[in-house]
Amino acid sequence: MAQYGLIRIKLDPHGRIEIGRLRELDPESNRWIGDALEVPANRIARMIGSGDVVHSVFEPSPSNPFRRAGARLRMKSFAGSGIGIELEKESEGKTLFDFAKFD
Repeated sequence: MAQYGLIRIKLDPHGRIEIGRLRELDPESNRWIGDALEVPANRIARMIGSGDVVHSVFEPSPSNPFRRAGARLRMKSFAGSGIGIELEKESEGKTLFDFAKFD
């Protein structure tokens, strides 16, 4: 089971996550592993379904990723558009719309 931090998102016209920028986390050393990757939301959902854990990271820290890690993400089924992802709960008052965005 791998652990990742979701650090940026791109929303679709319906306000759902279309693409996420993920970075792998090493929980033992509390460090990032490798570079961030842009991953479609349906692929992130499949990763979660296979046992990987994806944390929300609203303010990425280069040296201590878990200090800023928030709520986990979960799979979500959207009527007519397949699977995607959403926050399990608000994270310290932050919602999906508080993530840093990219185009």
